Amino acid sequence: MNFSAKEIKFYSLILFAFFASIIVYGFSLTNFSLMVDSESPIYPHYSLEHGRLGTNLIRYHIFGGLWPYFTQLLGLFFLSYSAVIMTKLFRFTGLWQILFILLFISFPQHAYQLAFTMQADAIGIGYFTGALAVYVFIRYLEGLELKSWIRFTNIWIVFVVFLLIAFTISIYQALIYVPVMLYAAYFFKNLFEEFRIKEELIRLFSFIGLVIFGFLGYLLMVKIWVPAGEGQYLSSYASGSLENQWLTFWKVFKSQILGKFYYGNQLNIIVLLSSVILFVYIIFKRKWFIFKLFVLIFLVVTPYAISYFITNNSHPPRIFIGSSIIFGFLPVFVLKKFLHNKIVLWLGILVFFINTFYITQLFVAAHRIYTHDLMMARQLDQDIKQVIGKYKPNSTYVYLHGAPSSVPYQSMKIPNSEIFSSSIFQWDRGSNWRMLNFFRYHDLGDYKYVSSEENFDKIKDSISRMPLWPNPGSIVISDNVVAVKLAERAGARLPFQSEIKEEASVITSILELPEQNKKIVGNFDEFREGNNSVEIIGWSALQGVSSNDSETFLIIFNAENRFIKKTKSYKREDITKWLNDGNDYDFSGFVCNFDKDSLPVGEYELGILIVDNQNENTFYNPFGKSILIK
Repeated sequence: MNFSAKEIKFYSLILFAFFASIIVYGFSLTNFSLMVDSESPIYPHYSLEHGRLGTNLIRYHIFGGLWPYFTQLLGLFFLSYSAVIMTKLFRFTGLWQILFILLFISFPQHAYQLAFTMQADAIGIGYFTGALAVYVFIRYLEGLELKSWIRFTNIWIVFVVFLLIAFTISIYQALIYVPVMLYAAYFFKNLFEEFRIKEELIRLFSFIGLVIFGFLGYLLMVKIWVPAGEGQYLSSYASGSLENQWLTFWKVFKSQILGKFYYGNQLNIIVLLSSVILFVYIIFKRKWFIFKLFVLIFLVVTPYAISYFITNNSHPPRIFIGSSIIFGFLPVFVLKKFLHNKIVLWLGILVFFINTFYITQLFVAAHRIYTHDLMMARQLDQDIKQVIGKYKPNSTYVYLHGAPSSVPYQSMKIPNSEIFSSSIFQWDRGSNWRMLNFFRYHDLGDYKYVSSEENFDKIKDSISRMPLWPNPGSIVISDNVVAVKLAERAGARLPFQSEIKEEASVITSILELPEQNKKIVGNFDEFREGNNSVEIIGWSALQGVSSNDSETFLIIFNAENRFIKKTKSYKREDITKWLNDGNDYDFSGFVCNFDKDSLPVGEYELGILIVDNQNENTFYNPFGKSILIK
């Protein structure tokens, strides 16, 4: 079987890739689900707060809103087109082109981007412009000397590459990985062929320069067109610092390369196996050994390097853009070098269908959650309309207090599936902005958002005495303001509410210790001390109760004094996986800060108190840890 037969026609490859993508995303295309963030209306400054001018151009100025089905379909078309361009860059021919397309298109990391209705097409376009930038550079500039770039006939090509790179980044900042990883893979392939070191390095650094200028061009666009005060979204990823950044990166990289980081990347271990084979081969074939080894490490590690800069413990799969390129490139490169047998194509088809299964399962879970959300929204809308009586929905303010119980969602969720296990009603522990937009999107009550303290004051005193919805009395109205109590704990703050800051000095004294209960599991992972501050990092969970339905407090005590301090939660998806009992413990991590001088001098023992908001119970367990206050 001749795998390197003549190159398949360009447009035939595009049709094949597009058809393959429709197979992979068939369930999603035929079963619409409104994912988190897609409920937001499309306004003139849409996505500018994230610094994504390209997405704003596509979503608001070109398409003027969301286009269910078509948005994802268009994204798949451009992703398919990109895959074909990549086969041209890597000079794959014949069935090697088919194999690369099957691996690249079906890699589940794409699903975590294409799931978002409001940007599925933009992401596909970003892959396309990033791949096209590399293709234009190689096709028209790579063989030229630098001094010839300034000629009138060539300078416009340099400008096109610059614009393509800047526009790619402006769609979604992590898309900078597309041109970077593509050229790195192209450079790596050249190392095994006729390689002129001087010319290749000049071209490499020329391309690096264009990427840098493209990034600077993007920053200039942000400076010019993003309104003041916007564009701070990315800084949230670097807020807080819970552990050593190198250790964080190593954990993420290890989990990713072993196929354990998120649901769907199980077959990413193929990249590890391909890398090991290439490493052994490079050792025995010593020519350009250092270059080959360095670029191989770059290819395998760089897609996950972004985790080093993330300190808020949030590593969503959608940010690891370059991983899909490497998943397609390295296995095909290895197989092309060592194995020319028809079994290779069958292995590729097998991987394609396994990945298709994973992606389908993700969208099935998301659709079940979406269907439950929609059913609940319709019931809420019906109950609210019965209460408001004479008032019209568009003149009625509605306040939804907290998020409904997460218990019904547990059987629908897939572990480690991030956005695919997310409910509009659960996100942000209950966001009125999201939930009311969800109502409007589905043509339910066009209720007004409680954006002023004056309206909130009409119902705030009633909330504590109300039962939880759907019990009788869980919906009250005062004038034209409605309150619906979904949980004991309030959700995301309203615009006029100051951000609740847990001041380090606020520690409350209590008269006696709560009754012990061994139902709590947890650990104090780290203690950090400053001149007058203490930071305690750990995790705790109430077995059988979702961390979304509970609050964690630190108990600090000795023979003379007893104190309680509320903690701040953070994400620990590993605890859900470790306990593995069907409950969601993703937010069981906690951080607690306090000032030393807020406590009398002495040695104190530490314990954990958890409030079960769903069942209105309190649990406490000492953990045998102590701290000395001098």
